[in-house]
Amino acid sequence: MVFLVSTLAASLLYCSLASALPHFDHVVIFGDSYSDVDDPVITTSAAWPTYLSSYTGSSVKSFARKGNRCIHIQTEQLPKFMSTAHPPPDSTLYVVFVGFNDIGGLINDFKPAIASWDARLQVSSCPVEVMSNLTTTAGAKHFLWFKMVPYDIVPLYTPEGFARDIEPQMTRLGNSGNSMTTALVEDFASTYPDLSVGIFDTYSLFNDIHDHPTSYLNGSVSPDVSNYVVMDRSRPADVQDSFMWWDPFHPSEQTNRIIARRVAVGMQGNTQWLSWLDPSNVSVKYQQAQTSRSYAMRLSWSQQNVAAVGFVATLVIVGLYVW
Repeated sequence: MVFLVSTLAASLLYCSLASALPHFDHVVIFGDSYSDVDDPVITTSAAWPTYLSSYTGSSVKSFARKGNRCIHIQTEQLPKFMSTAHPPPDSTLYVVFVGFNDIGGLINDFKPAIASWDARLQVSSCPVEVMSNLTTTAGAKHFLWFKMVPYDIVPLYTPEGFARDIEPQMTRLGNSGNSMTTALVEDFASTYPDLSVGIFDTYSLFNDIHDHPTSYLNGSVSPDVSNYVVMDRSRPADVQDSFMWWDPFHPSEQTNRIIARRVAVGMQGNTQWLSWLDPSNVSVKYQQAQTSRSYAMRLSWSQQNVAAVGFVATLVIVGLYVW
């Protein structure tokens, strides 16, 4: 009975939060090649932000750039955004989708290595720093963070891939990074309850596409989640839509459409893949991890202090996350 009451209360809280979401007339995106529309990886088609604009009717502007890490959002993409006219905060959703190059940067020359705690913490905290900066520089009120994809199914790291030797470490770093950033995003939402903060579960969505390809890939041949389009560029478009991947790193056009559709639906409220955080629920969940909350509130500290506090936070929540 207690479980049923708790579930109902949580559902009502989430419904209330979802109903409070505005119609997002504008979407501003920061990230890497997964979201680059000016120099897209798939030069013959559109990236997911373009499809998002088509599905929602919103004005979608992506500042994401191929090869960028999260630090480049701070040093290049945000300054470029700040030099433009800002859309109205009340009807603008800010998206941060980054991490592939950050995790890769923790490993040198495609060789297994031990990533330092400081480097891990910088990667994990950076998306929240971006959101925090946007609240002060642009008056941003609505945020969406994308989890990193599951690296063990990315063709580059599979047993047939060029970088197969570092797959275990890439997977471990990606999973731990998702866990820590999730905690920090939730703490950010709890610290600033007047903001709308969502998490798009890219990780689970990609795994679902991989495990149930017939539900997603609608090309004219059997679905293929292991190979990729550029292995034979002569394939016609209807065949290309049978592939999950465009090249060893990047999702196919059909997968980009899938991302855009799921985000478009989630912009209206909670879905299987997009969760809008309820600050009060987050506070209860993490009330036993006070140092994690303190870490999130100190993102403006120097990197040395961030690393020190983050290490303490990690020890506190070690039972919740697997590194």
